[in-house]
Amino acid sequence: MATPTSGTAPSAEEKKEFDEYDSCLYGFLKFEDSEGNGKKSVLEKGVVYYENVLKDHIKSVNAESDRENLPFLDPSIYCHLGHLNLLLEQFPKALSAYQKFYNLQTEHWKNAPFLYGLGLVYYHHNSFSW
Repeated sequence: MATPTSGTAPSAEEKKEFDEYDSCLYGFLKFEDSEGNGKKSVLEKGVVYYENVLKDHIKSVNAESDRENLPFLDPSIYCHLGHLNLLLEQFPKALSAYQKFYNLQTEHWKNAPFLYGLGLVYYHHNSFSW
C-alpha cells in the first residue's frame, strides 16, 4: 500500500486501527460518549488517509509516461474506505468506494464484510428488490 505524501501521515498503530474497522461494526459503534468521539476522529482520520492514498496514486498515474508500468493500487483500499464511510454514515461516499472495489476485485464475493456493507448501503438507499 502506498503512503500518502500530503498531510500528516498516521502512525503504524493508527493504520492498524483503521484496518480493524469494517462494516460488521455498523450499528454497534456509538459516537455520543467521550470514547465514541475518539473512535469517530480515528475513522475520520482513516478516511482522509485513504483519500490521500488514492489522490497520490492518481497523481502518479497521470505523471507516468509508460502506461505499461503503472503503479499498482490495492483494491482493498476502496473496501476499507467504504467501511469507514459507512461507519460514519456517509452513505453516498461508502457506495462509491464499494462500487470501485466491486469493479476492481474479481473475487469480491469472497469478502463478507464488503458484501454486508454494500447490502447496508443498498438498504439505506432503498435500492433492493424483494
